[in-house]
Amino acid sequence: MKKIITLTLIFLSLIGVNAQVGSTKAEIIKKYGANFEEGNTDGNTPYIVYKEEFETEASGKYTRKSAFFFTENKSKELICFTRKTIEPSSEINNFVKYYNSLGFVKINELKWKDYENNMVYELEVDDGYCILTAYMD
Repeated sequence: MKKIITLTLIFLSLIGVNAQVGSTKAEIIKKYGANFEEGNTDGNTPYIVYKEEFETEASGKYTRKSAFFFTENKSKELICFTRKTIEPSSEINNFVKYYNSLGFVKINELKWKDYENNMVYELEVDDGYCILTAYMD
């Protein structure tokens, strides 16, 4: 039962992933708070990262990182164009089960498209981490 509740909480927090893509930096900060790290990529793309503590049966206790990447619109506002959620690679099976259950078009084993909202969700495993990338297509 604890496993079901934990997985439900994790995936409920992911459901709103597309809600942030297209949002302004100010809207994201208003929703998630001012406790974040900030910087620029090597390509000078601004980003912010939130950290949240989780515990699952698959991974035990860990810190989930949610990174929001921004571009400037015509009004000079920073708009989120990509969100990356980073968790231990042991979470990949849970992600795959979740995205397979949503009814999105499966592009390949680790990539889904939500045509209704024009969103793409892509998973990769890199250096022990499971990285979910969400972006508008």
